[in-house]
Amino acid sequence: MSSLQKRWVCGRGVLALKSSEPLRKPGSKSEGPQAPRPPLAAIHGLNPTLLVKYNYKSNPDQPGGFPELTVKQGQKVTFLNVHESEALWWNVKDEDSGQSGYIPGSYVMILEEKPSSLPWLENKRLEEQVETKTKEGPFKDAPAAVWKPYVSAYGGTTTGPVNSDQPKQYYCEICAKQLNGTKPYQAHMVSKAHKEEVAAQS
Repeated sequence: MSSLQKRWVCGRGVLALKSSEPLRKPGSKSEGPQAPRPPLAAIHGLNPTLLVKYNYKSNPDQPGGFPELTVKQGQKVTFLNVHESEALWWNVKDEDSGQSGYIPGSYVMILEEKPSSLPWLENKRLEEQVETKTKEGPFKDAPAAVWKPYVSAYGGTTTGPVNSDQPKQYYCEICAKQLNGTKPYQAHMVSKAHKEEVAAQS
């Protein structure tokens, strides 16, 4: 076949098949060698505490060739190591009885310590405790500062003596009326009530 005929048979834009191996599905794990998981002790510290999720009764025949441990749900055990050949079996130690043996790793979960307070608040509290311990000498027993209310420097206080005849300045003797300011006083002087009082007294 000529190259023109090959192009016609395959079709325009269709490429020849290089390999007949199926492609892996998106989201599936590759079948290549997996990186070894880091040891549990490296992630969660040395000998983390585990909580047993399910009951497990040990097999006295030891079919795996290693001693097994009977555990009950809710029991706390301490992680020792993972079995050399069987990675799904973990060597644990019972905190109550002190016995150790292997149990399935999927039967336990890591019991993480939950913080009771925020770390930066905890550090601040520790710093305050250190400050109180280091406070010695003549200031050790000093009383705490007394609280004083805020007084503004721009308050409405007058520096000079109070003018005692200022209230009389806006007093209408004809009507026997005390007014508070120049505008109310001027309005009163031109009011009908004031003019009637002036007319009645004259």
